[in-house]
Amino acid sequence: TGVQTCALPIYVAAHLPDDDTFMENIPALGDQVDAVRTLSPSAKRRIAPISFSSPYPRPGPDPRQQSPFGVAWVVRMMKQLGYDAIEEAGFDVGAGAAAAAVKELEAYAGSPLLETVVEGGGIPTAVDVLAVEAEGRRKIWVVNLTDRATDVILAGLGQGATVVQGARDETVPAGELALNLAPYEVRRLSVSR
Repeated sequence: TGVQTCALPIYVAAHLPDDDTFMENIPALGDQVDAVRTLSPSAKRRIAPISFSSPYPRPGPDPRQQSPFGVAWVVRMMKQLGYDAIEEAGFDVGAGAAAAAVKELEAYAGSPLLETVVEGGGIPTAVDVLAVEAEGRRKIWVVNLTDRATDVILAGLGQGATVVQGARDETVPAGELALNLAPYEVRRLSVSR
């Protein structure tokens, strides 16, 4: 019979609650998931709760859940969950900005993830990109992982691609788009070829 579900909680503030540690520890989720897979390779993997809360007493909820930082953290975590093929995830991030990002991204559950590459000349390591194929378009979230503004060149969009940012359409003849991201900004793009 065996184990049907392996569950793993993520309390990101359990160790060091600084912004850098929150962002830098997300890719380590893959190693934790691999360890769980060795125990029960056929079990469904569930990560829950995924929370800013600490398992230790705190005076109140983490205010970063209501900020651009919380949104950037959720988008990066969602990307990692997708790459690690997590079947179920349960976020506990309050009711503000971070929760809205969870709801927005839930609509793309099961959509194929697209490969993104960070290169030194274009996207600095301070940026992450989540991209999925959905509704005949590429949906892209460009995330500034730092507390500093950063310039980004998003390449590989395809010559003549149409990029939608908010209510604005833009054709990118060379297939590249320059962005200036505010600290912890998440820029949402919809790209058609």
